Amino acid sequence: MTDRLPNSSVICTLEKYQYYPTMKTHIFDNSIRTVPNSDELPDDAELWRYMRLSTLLMLLRGKVFVPTIEELRCVDPFEAKLRCPKTHAHFGNLPKDDHEWLMVHAQDYERKIIEHPDAEPRQKVEALRCVWDRELARRRTIWCWHNASIESMALWNIYAKEGVAVKTSPARIKKAFDPYFVDTALIAPVSYTDDPTQESGDHHFMRPYLFKQRCYHHEREVRVIFPRIPSCNRLLPLNAKTLISEVRISPFIPRSEAIEIRQSLMQAYRIGNISDENEDEVRIFPSEVTTFYISPADRFDKNQSEPTGITCFGSNDIPFVACGDFRAC
Repeated sequence: MTDRLPNSSVICTLEKYQYYPTMKTHIFDNSIRTVPNSDELPDDAELWRYMRLSTLLMLLRGKVFVPTIEELRCVDPFEAKLRCPKTHAHFGNLPKDDHEWLMVHAQDYERKIIEHPDAEPRQKVEALRCVWDRELARRRTIWCWHNASIESMALWNIYAKEGVAVKTSPARIKKAFDPYFVDTALIAPVSYTDDPTQESGDHHFMRPYLFKQRCYHHEREVRVIFPRIPSCNRLLPLNAKTLISEVRISPFIPRSEAIEIRQSLMQAYRIGNISDENEDEVRIFPSEVTTFYISPADRFDKNQSEPTGITCFGSNDIPFVACGDFRAC
């Protein structure tokens, strides 16, 4: 049993549609699609990614870097470590082809445990599971998005205090990649649990990257999972205009700076300056989390007070002056 990809060598095979009898193809079957039977995720779901300004500029140049599970573990050592019961059970009765594939990729000490006649069955099973876990971490890349209808102040603080938030949807993600370069991916929401044994969904089988601990629940994460083809450049090509529906500039950036950043991003879009008549053609706005706008034009009014910049201390702007706080005795 092999998981074959275009222009690539045979890679880890233990992700397949074992629990979908009508499906004959492997999990990566030359399409970008939403995982079936997962939590409801419509194609028009609002997805956000909070990022540095430099990352957005790379997107506008048509490139995105997607880290492997192995690289994500440098930040979170528990990444993709939770497994559902069906995944655990699978290694107790592996098909011959799967067993042989794992033995080829096992390290010497793992191979000795698996082949040792006196080793306990649970030790052999755990050794096989460790080989699969390591190889999967090297061969899957994950692009993380946040599912919400509003901005998240928590994510602004964590990921993009001086950056931007990009908005998209599953439908846009599916259309953004050139199928000649990227024709295979899965899109699915993450399940948050401290006890994956309670998860029985078939879509979690052999997909530990769809689990995270409950302490990460605020991320409301949706993941796009790609196979990593070692011979290919790690920067995936994409169409930024297709991907991006809106850009928000950090609320921690003063309004006057946000407006200038917007103009620079407009040029990066190769559209140039816009007028009020076609303002909605490119949706790049300062964040709304700290300021209320009466009309769209208010977003770009340079005469408004700077909510995160230097405050004007004129007497007309300080209501407590009229309350007698500084009145002479």
